[in-house]
Amino acid sequence: MTLPVGSLMSYANLLLHVEDNLHSREATRVAIDLASRFEAYLTAIHIYIPGYHHYVPAGSYPVQPTSESVHRVETEARQLDDALREEFLQRADDARFDRTEWRFHQGEIGETHIAETLARYAKSADLVITHKHDVRDHASQTSYETPALIALASARPVLVLPHTDPDPLSARRLVIGWNGSIESVRAVTAALPIAQHAEKVELVEVNDGTGSGNESESEPTQSASEIQRYLAHHGAHAIYRRLYRGELSVSEALQSQVADSGADLLVIGVYGHSRLREMVFGGVTFELMRTMNIPTLLVG
Repeated sequence: MTLPVGSLMSYANLLLHVEDNLHSREATRVAIDLASRFEAYLTAIHIYIPGYHHYVPAGSYPVQPTSESVHRVETEARQLDDALREEFLQRADDARFDRTEWRFHQGEIGETHIAETLARYAKSADLVITHKHDVRDHASQTSYETPALIALASARPVLVLPHTDPDPLSARRLVIGWNGSIESVRAVTAALPIAQHAEKVELVEVNDGTGSGNESESEPTQSASEIQRYLAHHGAHAIYRRLYRGELSVSEALQSQVADSGADLLVIGVYGHSRLREMVFGGVTFELMRTMNIPTLLVG
């Protein structure tokens, strides 16, 4: 079937990563709201891998677990899962949303990075929703890099929610980082269902050095001009902005533009290479994952 020009894109399957903390509960609220708006299915997944933690107290050493301690931990994990499931279903019921599914993955000691497990489930979702890592949460099994690892390993967009924005995602004003790369092309495509409903979309290219005059009136590069046409064909009209970062990093320049434009969603391609457990990220991705303060869509 051929879609007519300007047909609306959508997300049909959302995947929410659930943990036992306040940030995850706020992400649940956003996920249910998004699923309702897109009339999508929402799968919530709780993952527990025994013995896997990023935080290790100073002076401590690995200890071989006994069968009794393993059984105790597994029992506690199942009890926690029951509580999280009931809380999730209650929140969905309060919102009168019933297109939900709950998944629990209890791994084994020595299992690989939690991002690998999440990525396996993410491959059958249109959008993954999670929250920014909180270094103060010593029980969390994620890290700052987890969302980007999921995006790269699953080829699915990952919406990362900050700690300071518990309200439903409006996504009315978007800033899309652009540099003509394959990753930024994928980012534009992944953001289409949101961009088509946005009031304002800015395609932002960050250059080295300092500029003169009004950067917002700069002529777009050829690649930016072509992607503007692509967005327009899908009903999303993007303004092109060229930023000269001067002494700022690319991440700082993008976040400065986000603040100046009042954007409520940043869309960015994720850069990385090598195997998942040895992932090396580009500087922009590495910095954004630690300093982001608005919802950010990461696309690998």
